Amino acid sequence: MIDLDGFKEVNDTQGHAAGDVVLKAAGDRLKERIGTRGTVGRLGGDEFAVVLPNLSDPLEAAKICDDLLASFRAPFGSEGQDAFLGLSLGIAMSPSHGDCATDLLASADFALYRAKSEPSMGYCIFQPALRQAALARRNCDQELREAVAQGQLEMNYQPLVRLEDYRVTGAEALLRWRHPQHGLIAPDAFLDVLERGRLARAVGDWTIHEAVTLARRVRALGNPSFRANVNLFAVQLRQDELAKTVTKALEANGLPPDALELEITENIFLQEGEAMIGPLRQLRDLGVGIAFDDYGTGFASLSLLKRFPLTRLKIDRSFVRNLCSDKEDEAVVRAIVYLAESFGLEVTAEGVEREDQRQRLLELGCESAQGYLFGRPMTGQRIMEIMNGAQHEGLARWPHFPPKRTDVANKTFVKRA
Repeated sequence: MIDLDGFKEVNDTQGHAAGDVVLKAAGDRLKERIGTRGTVGRLGGDEFAVVLPNLSDPLEAAKICDDLLASFRAPFGSEGQDAFLGLSLGIAMSPSHGDCATDLLASADFALYRAKSEPSMGYCIFQPALRQAALARRNCDQELREAVAQGQLEMNYQPLVRLEDYRVTGAEALLRWRHPQHGLIAPDAFLDVLERGRLARAVGDWTIHEAVTLARRVRALGNPSFRANVNLFAVQLRQDELAKTVTKALEANGLPPDALELEITENIFLQEGEAMIGPLRQLRDLGVGIAFDDYGTGFASLSLLKRFPLTRLKIDRSFVRNLCSDKEDEAVVRAIVYLAESFGLEVTAEGVEREDQRQRLLELGCESAQGYLFGRPMTGQRIMEIMNGAQHEGLARWPHFPPKRTDVANKTFVKRA
């Protein structure tokens, strides 16, 4: 099975008529490369299937996939504009992966899902474990529906600090699942399923409202520049309502736009492409910050920094971990800080755990950070208590906070589904 990567962007930017032309050209190119070895058919949307009746060697199937991937490096011309498409491919072999068309298609679909989850793979050959993973995802999705309905999702927050003096500048909102049997579950265990399911938009919008509400309560304690950072799901950028959702949350809490910064991962950039520029521009025009999370770990080009309305780069923790002992990691951090300064962007380092890392980042020109040195993810109530003067391990170096405001700090949070 084959999925065309980037086809949605063609439809969004050039129109459906141009999309139809590119879709037909893509099908013709697939047929040309396969030739007499097999049959190419369109399943629907931007998905195709290739049947190769005389192929039984997985290595030969992989070579064909490599050839198809290479053939799509050339652009497709449509009404004077070039359109670039990529491919994701899932491979299933008969009879080991299925002895009928239905089973083979299902196995190929499992493999395609795996290939699309990691764009750098290109293609994936079916393995039984992929079927088990699909069943696990389905079970997780069902449990997530119950979790949302019963209010089991909640927010934790990790402090963001100014490196020079440990002054807290905000907190990143991090989703958690308080499972009735398994306790507090970290997002790595369920976030992928949530993001690909139908609940992502509703949960993402709820996250924005929760984080902005915390920002209002913290600012009421005497911290007028406190900012909430929220990670967006890709589906939130595919809707026209994101700017309205953000505006509603800010107005409901009486906060200015600079109280919120939305974070986008590189995978979202690669999946959504140019179609993201409009929604992000709307948010930026409102005055909301836009951060590029985990910068430096993937394939994003420097042109993104010019084309997208960003306000911040976040240095991935993998470059911070050995910053003080690895010259290459130091060079990457130095380069990211230089790029941020050149493009007029702020920069934040993630995963700071030691004082020597803090010192070196400061020397390299990085002004803010987050990590266990300053505090692990904690409840919103705990953030408020700390900001109101409570002692907390890891935050002892923070400067003196404003006098306690018991009328605000003692308010409880209402957990919503």
